[in-house]
Order: sequence, then C-alpha cells, then structure tokens
Amino acid sequence: MREAKFSHDFLGDSEFRGYTRDEDCNGFACPYFGYDQAMLLLQAWLEHGLAANYDENTDEFVFEVSGGEAGNEFQRFGAIYSDGMKLYPIGVFDWIWKEVENSGLESHTELAKVARLFQTPAEELLKIEPSEWQDTFSDIHGEDLRLLSNSLINLSVLAARMSAYIDARGGEGGKDKGHVEAVQQQNERGEKIRAVLGFQHPKADIDFTKVVDLITHNQIIDLQSL
Repeated sequence: MREAKFSHDFLGDSEFRGYTRDEDCNGFACPYFGYDQAMLLLQAWLEHGLAANYDENTDEFVFEVSGGEAGNEFQRFGAIYSDGMKLYPIGVFDWIWKEVENSGLESHTELAKVARLFQTPAEELLKIEPSEWQDTFSDIHGEDLRLLSNSLINLSVLAARMSAYIDARGGEGGKDKGHVEAVQQQNERGEKIRAVLGFQHPKADIDFTKVVDLITHNQIIDLQSL
C-alpha cells in the first residue's frame, strides 16, 4: 500500500487521505480509506446533496448514488485488512477518483501509526511504558484498539492455559492428573481469563457447556484467584 490523497469531481476541491495499491479503473484511481477519512468523505457526500451513513451493525459505509430512471441506488463498502490496516474501498473500480499529485503527505499519519502497532508483536507492546500510552494509543479508531486489546488478551490466555496444564501434570502438589484432565483445566482457565478480560470473540477450544459464574452483580473477580 502506498499513501496518497484523492479527489472526486462531485466533491469539489475536497481531498481525502488514503492508500492505493497503484490499481486503476479506466485510468482512474482506486483509493482505500481509514475510518476517520471515510467519515470525512461521508460528511462531504451529505453536504453535496446525497444521502450517506455508516452502518455500525455491518461495519459498512453506505452512499446514495444516482440511478437514472430507476431512481437513486445505494452502494455499500465494507472493511478490508491490508498491511495491518483496516481500510474501506469506497468506490474502488467504480467511482471517478483522481490521485492528487504532489500532495505533500506527512510521513506519520494515523494509518501509518496503526500499521506500526499491528506489526508490533504483543510481547513488545507490553514493554511500552505507561507514560507513553497516551501518545501511542490516541487518535486510533476504537475497533482497531479492540483488535490490539484482543492480541494482548490472547497472550494472557496462552500463559494462563500453559500454567494450568503444567499444574495439572504435577506442578501443583506433585500429582499428575493426566493429559485429559490437564487439557480440561487449561480450557477452563482460558475461558475464565477471556471472560474477565473481555475478549470479544472466544476461540473454539473453549467448552462452553460448563458455564462459569465469573462476575455477579456485587462481586469482582480477583484475577489472582483464577
């Protein structure tokens, strides 16, 4: 992906920062936009008289386009992931986009910042000092932060599951409970950690037939007791 700025005749002099794979459609550019720039594009679309909205349920940007005699139609653009970035291919291979020449983009944009974070192993993220968290994680879309959070939770889950397995094989009390029991205990430990830390999409290795009452109305689980 290469960073660039793009314009559309319908939107006048407005320019939008995005990325390109250097694709083209009949000589026109094919841009991909981050969430914030897509929202600016949405607002500009509204200001020029056509409807547009962001559908939170499907994570899609929806734009009204002229449909001729059949009336107006709507096009939807869902997110893709490329080079560690979440991007929206709005109008790719369809709209008449133009790449702005000599746009003078800054080298450290939001998308580049997100890309660097996604390329950083979770183990390295843990080494970021708390005093640097504000600068590191500000101005990043919440869904991207959720993905980073999940990667850190996964690291905690892996450590907890291995610990549970080792304990069941004799690390705690010296009694080997066997592989089957150890796997069951590691899955239960992983389930608890994911639930307490708020992992959004639990993995398939968890057996949810055994429901664990982790948090009651007036109780907070102490992680050290898991």
